[in-house]
Amino acid sequence: MRANSFTNTQVVGRLLLLFLLIAVAFVTRAERLPIKTYTVADGLPQNGINQISQDASGFFWFCTNGGLARFDGYGFTNFTVQEGLPSDTIFDFQYTREGDYWLATAGGLVKFTPDGTIFNRIVLADEVAELADASPPLFTTYLLPNAKSKSVSKLLQDSRGRVWVGAGGELFQLDKANDQLKAQLFALNESSSAAGVDYIYSLYEDRRGAIWVGTGNRLHRILADGRVTSYASAEASPVYFRAVLEDRNGNIWVGTAMKGLYQFAIDEQETPRLMRHLTPDEDTEIEWINSIVESFDGKLWIGVAGGFFEFDQAAGKFYRYTRRSGIGTRRFQAAFEDRNGNLWLGTRSNGALRLSRRGLTSFGLEDGISFVRSVSASGDGSLLLTGFLANREFDRRGARVPINPAEKGAEPYVWHVGRFDETGLKWQRPNLPPAVDYFGWGDNQLSFQARNGEWWIATGEGLFRYPPVKFEKLPATPPLSVFNEANGLSPHDIFRLYEDARGDVFISSTNEQRNAFYKWERANETLHDLTPTTGLPFKGNFISAFAEDRTGNLWLGFYHGGLARLSQGKAKFFKESNGLPQGGIFGIFVDRDGKIWLASRLDGVARIDAPEAEQPNFIKFTTAEGLSSNRTFAITQDGQGLMYIATDRDINRLNPATGAVKILKLSDEQPPREFRSAVRDASGVLWFGTTEGLVKYTPLPETASHPPEILLTGIEIEGQRQKVSAVGAIELNLPTLAPGQNQVRIDFTSLAALDDEEVSYQYKIEPSADWSPPIRERFVNLVGLSAGSYKIQLRAVASDGTASERVAVVSFKILPPIYQRAWFLALAAMVAAAAIYGIYRYRVARLLEVANMRTRIATDLHDDIGANLTKIAILSEVARQQFAAGSDSEGNGSSGNGGATTASPLVAISRISRESVAAMGDIVWAISPERDRLLDLVRRMRQHAEEIFTRRDIRLDFHAPEHEQQLRIGVDVRRDLFLVFKEATNNAARHSGCTRVEIDFRAEGQWLLLRIADNGAGFDAASESEGQGLASMRRRALALGGALAVESR
Repeated sequence: MRANSFTNTQVVGRLLLLFLLIAVAFVTRAERLPIKTYTVADGLPQNGINQISQDASGFFWFCTNGGLARFDGYGFTNFTVQEGLPSDTIFDFQYTREGDYWLATAGGLVKFTPDGTIFNRIVLADEVAELADASPPLFTTYLLPNAKSKSVSKLLQDSRGRVWVGAGGELFQLDKANDQLKAQLFALNESSSAAGVDYIYSLYEDRRGAIWVGTGNRLHRILADGRVTSYASAEASPVYFRAVLEDRNGNIWVGTAMKGLYQFAIDEQETPRLMRHLTPDEDTEIEWINSIVESFDGKLWIGVAGGFFEFDQAAGKFYRYTRRSGIGTRRFQAAFEDRNGNLWLGTRSNGALRLSRRGLTSFGLEDGISFVRSVSASGDGSLLLTGFLANREFDRRGARVPINPAEKGAEPYVWHVGRFDETGLKWQRPNLPPAVDYFGWGDNQLSFQARNGEWWIATGEGLFRYPPVKFEKLPATPPLSVFNEANGLSPHDIFRLYEDARGDVFISSTNEQRNAFYKWERANETLHDLTPTTGLPFKGNFISAFAEDRTGNLWLGFYHGGLARLSQGKAKFFKESNGLPQGGIFGIFVDRDGKIWLASRLDGVARIDAPEAEQPNFIKFTTAEGLSSNRTFAITQDGQGLMYIATDRDINRLNPATGAVKILKLSDEQPPREFRSAVRDASGVLWFGTTEGLVKYTPLPETASHPPEILLTGIEIEGQRQKVSAVGAIELNLPTLAPGQNQVRIDFTSLAALDDEEVSYQYKIEPSADWSPPIRERFVNLVGLSAGSYKIQLRAVASDGTASERVAVVSFKILPPIYQRAWFLALAAMVAAAAIYGIYRYRVARLLEVANMRTRIATDLHDDIGANLTKIAILSEVARQQFAAGSDSEGNGSSGNGGATTASPLVAISRISRESVAAMGDIVWAISPERDRLLDLVRRMRQHAEEIFTRRDIRLDFHAPEHEQQLRIGVDVRRDLFLVFKEATNNAARHSGCTRVEIDFRAEGQWLLLRIADNGAGFDAASESEGQGLASMRRRALALGGALAVESR
């Protein structure tokens, strides 16, 4: 016998327990659960949900009748036959420990490969090897060998890694060997041939490793060694075993379609043994059970054809949630608890529902509640409520008066006090005088049950004290005391009530004439008027909050601003100038550490860490620190020390240690409200009175907060979607982008949003070290990107500032245009260099040609024309001499005068020839490329000056540049400058009659400066001259970009 199997004694014990249990009861619950509904309007492909599951990454998968849907906390991504599914009807989903995804569809068994390629047709497993694409298909369909039905309904991976497949009435095992997947038929020995009887409706593995298989009339159990034990229903017709669950205590629960809920045990033969049937045959409330799930708190949740139930094993009670709870009478086909304890429900035609583990439960008009003015905890764990409940009639001076909404002043709600306990909510009117029909306008601290069990009920017409009787007896129990204007309480419109540790009761009352403060002393049951207490500002102000600190001091908050500390009858008043929050103080709370918290009407909340200090320090928390609103009403604390602040919008949970704020909200389907009062009951549950009813919140132990993860879900380049894994990626390296592809959109998500976490996102583009400001959008659109390499990092940031430990990275490179690429630039540079070199060579060639031409011209001028001119000069000189000699020697045929006349032209010819030879020499020198240096010009100038001045015994001082002599100068500069020099020196030699000439020639920067001075006779430079010398000199100087200055004295 197996060690963990049940003995006969255990079986008998459980059977005895069956008879000791009380009859199963059905209790209806109408409170509004924290439910969020998802339908096709939210992105589901179809509202029929067959199964819900969650993979290792945290994504949710919905098996619908319209395809497979993936949910990331924000929206749905759908997969249909358009992406290669054999059918849009998905029955089951199995994510294996190896990371494989399997789908049970009406078209067969399908393997889902998130990184695969989309084929808009069915791809069979045998085709994969023949596909040209390197990656496998997104969906691959497997044919089960010799299967009677291609439809697959159930999937299960057991603890040994085997995948079980339910296809019609056949059960298969998937085995993977040598990278080949094989399906083997497993025989269950079903003997019935009735339609649907052998159909597999459920697969489940218990903690012993046995596989439970539910069919139409049998419940099989496959043991680890392969043996099969079975339970056969004794019913004449099939019961359809549709759901199996083993709870944390080892109880086996089985849901059927026709007979409701069963409890099974395992006998010593490892055979399923029926323990009890929890739903009688005549009870049709719980039938057609499609799903059973155990929540984190040990509760069993059961989805049936006509609604949803919570089963309390200890009490043997079924709690049905009605339409008013937000669940209604839908047909529930799937139930699943996610890793955060949230409950997911799938319906046949109404989409999916999410029941939040940490959500707010509310009671409103459906429960007869309208406006809860005050809520307080009683000693027995129940709640006392004061407020109005919706009704068609209300009490007016003892008579039941129908409500007439058109009647001015008619309150369309009935004032009552209520008690809320484990049995539900009960409302009643205490034993009040019939004339009392005004119940004041105060809230938060009003009616309560005192420590000794007495009931204190506040109205607008006095305060009523009742003996410690059961709540149900209050309508018939007369009050012990009545406090009103007739017996010393004036005014008697009660605004706040408070009981201190001694049992004394403090009263705040107000009307248009007077504001008052009273103390009822329990020791002598005497009422004391504390209004005259020095330091309390009751003129135009009144008390709106009470609290007692650990030292027994009483703290008073005032409606129009201000806070007072009352100690031993003396008051200390604090104002805004002392650091107090602005506006009235509506709530005061002393936490478990003795610190005092203040809820203000306009300025958030404040904390006093040292209440005993003469001048306390007020530490404020406002919207700047994360509160949703600065208008606050009440404060309470849970068992973990977290503070809960009731505001005019929602509930703010504040962690005093870190300052982190989390906003707790009701579902969007519920009306907006103000949260006016707050209290924690004996069991640790928090209750809030609101303007739209009562709200309940059960704090759960805070788990260690994990940094939010981030996943990349999509990439678009110039509007074109790129391939990204269907389950997201943490890093993407995009292919190199062409020039002009400079618009990239990156989509991402964080599954922390599934935990009701407010998540924002940041990104940065390297090499920048700064993250962008937080954004709520789940995409980044980068436009106008220039060419270059990019690395974009992204991270998710939780509401407390915690960021992703591992950032997502997208890397890509945008090529520059061809004309900006390195090879093109290099080629262009080479072409440009070649062109420049070619131009240089061409210019050099042209310069050489010009130089050669200049050389030829100079040579030709010198050799030909110069020779001829020289010959003419020689011949004319010879002729002149001969003419002169012949006349003198012969003495006849001509006279002296006649000879002179004949010789005169020859003299002119000789002179002109010599001058032409000299001019030609200048021209030859000017155009000669071998005379381009400044040194050559200086030599030529010196040579000319010495020739003309030495011959006339004129002293010459010539100063020339020393360091710039190798400077090259152009032909025009050299020629014009020399001609100017030549004209100036000739003028000095011929016309000045000077005896001394000084020539100063130097280079200064880019300028050449020439100065010629003599000591001869001057002339009037402004007078006109018949010659063109000076004018020519000026033209040449201007042509060179210079100037000519003449000074004459």
